[in-house]
Amino acid sequence: MTKKNNNFYLAVITPIIIFWLLLYFLGYPPPSVDDLAFTGAAINLVESGEFVNPWLAWWDERLIERFFIQPPFHQYTLAGWLLFFGISTRSFLLFNCICYCVFSSFAALILKHYDFSKTTSFGVTLFFSFWMSSMGFRQDALGMAYLAVGLWFLCRDRVFRYFFGFCFLGAALLSAPITITYSFPFASAILCHNFISKKVQNRYITVRALSLLGAIIVIFLLFLLCIDFKLGLFLSDLSWHSSFRRQPITEVIPAALWIVSIGYGKIIHGSLFSIYTILCCFVFLKKEKFSRKLKVVLTTLNIALCLNFFVYVSTIVGIFSFFCWTGVILIWSEIQLQKTKKIILSFLCIVVFAVNNSLSIISILGSSKGSDVTYREVQKFVSTYPNKTYVMDSAAVRFAFDYKLPVEIIDWTFSVPAPLAYPISLSQKPNNAVWIIAAAKGAIVRELPDFPRAKVLGYEFQSVPRNPYALTIIE
Repeated sequence: MTKKNNNFYLAVITPIIIFWLLLYFLGYPPPSVDDLAFTGAAINLVESGEFVNPWLAWWDERLIERFFIQPPFHQYTLAGWLLFFGISTRSFLLFNCICYCVFSSFAALILKHYDFSKTTSFGVTLFFSFWMSSMGFRQDALGMAYLAVGLWFLCRDRVFRYFFGFCFLGAALLSAPITITYSFPFASAILCHNFISKKVQNRYITVRALSLLGAIIVIFLLFLLCIDFKLGLFLSDLSWHSSFRRQPITEVIPAALWIVSIGYGKIIHGSLFSIYTILCCFVFLKKEKFSRKLKVVLTTLNIALCLNFFVYVSTIVGIFSFFCWTGVILIWSEIQLQKTKKIILSFLCIVVFAVNNSLSIISILGSSKGSDVTYREVQKFVSTYPNKTYVMDSAAVRFAFDYKLPVEIIDWTFSVPAPLAYPISLSQKPNNAVWIIAAAKGAIVRELPDFPRAKVLGYEFQSVPRNPYALTIIE
């Protein structure tokens, strides 16, 4: 390894890993509303060997015997991890931390390969961390790790690297399907770059096409093994699930406007989309001032964002926003402006960043310790009444039980029939069931006891709980 490469690892990748390990010890990320949906099948695989998420069994009858509503690679990969490191909150956190380190490191290597600055690598990692702060234990962390590794393998024109690159991109698709909208455009751009830089012959194309075919065969066989070769049943369940999660093409724009307009969404998300659009327009209007590689990357990125938008519009406040920030960072790092104008642009980006993460900032500044019901009281209640039906959310499962759960609990978030998700009224609680949920669920179920709100500089924010993981028992 050259001295230049050593310096890169010391200057970029080592701080990235330290950064994520620090967040791990701080208990990052916090639970999201559907952590149980994305951990249950993996836990059950370790405990019983069956690919079922028992916590979702009340949501729909097709979930009683199988978990085919999502591609299986995330659950199987996570199950392999849990088999060696145990089932606990710390184990889940470390798994995510490893995924974050992998994505950040390989993203940095890709940016280095195409001669982007170290500052760009740091910026991408920073914005990735804030995006993942709302993802909990969802499959996005693993999907993004596979995506970065796959694209890195494709960066150098070698047949064996193409094979592994295509394998990892296939694994990304079968972990987090939305990654296809980014892997396809970026992989195509990388391959085109590789082909253009060489004198292409028939044999050159043939052997690389065979590497793609080999990767498809390997990934497809692994996929069939994961679903016990029940392809028709899997496609039926997946189609059923996606039918009420995705919008028809004609409804995409109204759905996007509705998502962005919730609360202060027009300011929070609109500010990001506006600054990204303005910077992109500046690049292509003043194209002579920017490098060819930046224009190629932005064109590819915009194609990917358009695909993301029309394939699954609900992610515009998630992975879509992260890649918008990636574009902003790439442009900012190369834009040539007078010192004063560059400072103003930097300040504007910081303001937009603060606005985009205002809810997280308010939650941190306005939070306080304490709980309506302490975690030990919850454990004592459950052990005292073992025969009751318990309906829990992610906060209860993580903080009160550390994922060592009573028998046959129900996921609160999926305790009403599909396609509906969480309950919105106490009338939806069965008489013999006990809810153990975050007190802040009172924002969803109005009949629940009121909960204290976060206060910052004397102002009380009605939508932000002071104790987001305080638990309450509803008998």
